[in-house]
Amino acid sequence: MMSSRPRVRTARFGDIPAIYEIMCETHARSRYADICKVDEKRAKALVMQAIQRHGGASEGSTFVAVADDGGGLEGFIIGVLQPLYLVLDVLEATDLFWGTRDAHGATAARLLKAMHKWVPAGTVIRQANTNAVSNIELSGRLLERRGMRLTGHVYEKTKEAAK
Repeated sequence: MMSSRPRVRTARFGDIPAIYEIMCETHARSRYADICKVDEKRAKALVMQAIQRHGGASEGSTFVAVADDGGGLEGFIIGVLQPLYLVLDVLEATDLFWGTRDAHGATAARLLKAMHKWVPAGTVIRQANTNAVSNIELSGRLLERRGMRLTGHVYEKTKEAAK
């Protein structure tokens, strides 16, 4: 019997196919679905490398957690530690991926909370909030509930191919 509230736990190598599946489902809901696809080999290699580096507290360390309802995965988050703006002498923690299926409403929040708990003291936590997949108002409120504040905007364009 599946529980109504998925358990957040550290990802295992055996979770890679399910993480990839959620990554693809999330991409299919994104505004990029019609212009590009997920590269399976790259995606699975990235997840494997992140699981290998899970739990550290230095540059290049990662955090990989999944939400497991007992019958399968409902979501995942992959965080990374890197120098702030890649050149400053303080670390930043950011999510590389953070996605859920249509799961229990608190699943995304619980994954985020787990990642933030991993972040070492003195680290700047920075997370983008874009409209690539989710409603930015809802995800923004979730980030604010975790003590984050809005510090800017993301601008984007796709360069058209030469004719």
